[in-house]
Amino acid sequence: MDLDISPIDRIEEDSDYALKKVTPSKKKDTKDNAGAMKLDISPLNMIEQDTNYPEGSMSMEINIDKLSDCVKICQNKNGCLRVVAIPKKRLCLLKHKGHKEKVKRSGFISVAMKELAPSKEDNEKNDDVEMKLDISPPNRVERASNYPNGTISFQKGVSKLSECVKACESKKECVRVVAVPNKGWCILKNRMHRKRLSKPGFISVALKEENPSKKEENNDVQMELDLSPPNIIERASNYPNGTISFEKGITKLSNCVQKCQNQKGCVRVVAIPKKGWCLLKNKLHRKVVEKTGFVSVDLKDEIPPEEEEPEDNYVKMKLDISPLKRIERASNYPNGTISFEKGIDKLSECVKMCQSKKDCVRVVAIPSKGWCLLKNKMHRKLQSKPGFLSVALREVIPTRKEDEKEQDVHMKLDVSPSDRVERASNYPNGTISIEKGIGELSTCVKMCQQQKECVRIVAVPNKG
Repeated sequence: MDLDISPIDRIEEDSDYALKKVTPSKKKDTKDNAGAMKLDISPLNMIEQDTNYPEGSMSMEINIDKLSDCVKICQNKNGCLRVVAIPKKRLCLLKHKGHKEKVKRSGFISVAMKELAPSKEDNEKNDDVEMKLDISPPNRVERASNYPNGTISFQKGVSKLSECVKACESKKECVRVVAVPNKGWCILKNRMHRKRLSKPGFISVALKEENPSKKEENNDVQMELDLSPPNIIERASNYPNGTISFEKGITKLSNCVQKCQNQKGCVRVVAIPKKGWCLLKNKLHRKVVEKTGFVSVDLKDEIPPEEEEPEDNYVKMKLDISPLKRIERASNYPNGTISFEKGIDKLSECVKMCQSKKDCVRVVAIPSKGWCLLKNKMHRKLQSKPGFLSVALREVIPTRKEDEKEQDVHMKLDVSPSDRVERASNYPNGTISIEKGIGELSTCVKMCQQQKECVRIVAVPNKG
């Protein structure tokens, strides 16, 4: 190895420890200090000296000349609550609320955003867009309040809260405004907003009563449940989330259904008949939850791709099965299709094709087009669909043995009104009692009424 460092006397012969520490000159120290970050925020006692907050880093900024620049970057970063800086290295670390408790660390400093007073420059900027809270009485304004979701409009550059309120009043569905005064932001909300969250810098004003009194409820429109057959309506059923539209003053459930059919992406309606409310739902809605006073109708349909073909090309189908009362009119059972046949001119042919398939339990037909759909047991619940009809195979051609069995133990469906009975429906689990040999459905209902915890009955009529 060439000993090529200078001066040569820096080399210690026969030594195995580290090189001597070179003490920087006064000139070099001065240069380092000149390149450090300026601590230019006021008051200075906001700065925590020799302090670090480990973890929770969102980003690291380099070559920051002023602490105020570091602070501004944090203020413009969503979720940033604190800055940790290393002035000598001009490094700035932005921290979110997930940081750990402070630890002592020489050369580090920290500033919490919530303690910051706005700089003169910031004040001037805020004066340009700050919103005047000019509504009366002032106690209508909810301070530090946000109501997430339910946004129907977002406006910037609004200089007066009264302008925000007027914009809400001009929209039928708007019930509340949320504003961010120092940014001039105005957010209009409908009834689907979530509960209040505390949010410094946000304010809110309620424009319409969101929990109407009993007196007001009585003034609401009553909705007529005018769908056929009535058993396609799911009673006491709500499907939370997935709301794409909220309509009021709907007098007929069929009108609610029609709105869904005209709305792209709508697959279900939830209605509150007593209030005349109609909620259109997309496929992102959650599972059904029991909710008294709510009803729901599933609009998703299984339409064969050939629907677009000219109707003149289709054969008319004869309804030639006996007895005719076995045919369910205006009825579709979506999903579970195992075969789709065209050009069928007799319903009995459709039934025979189903009987020839081991897993076929039901047929759905469109007589005007000569279409026949064979269904397995995975089909969904009944839906009202004009022009469709359906036949359950076990009811069409029962064997002699099955006929005798039904006559022996068949249960009379004697409850009123008859549309309370949900056909082809089972609710697994939750069984508290099984009774056999019951001849009337009303008897089964009475037994449930006598059991305190009983909320529903499931019956198998042909077995009693």
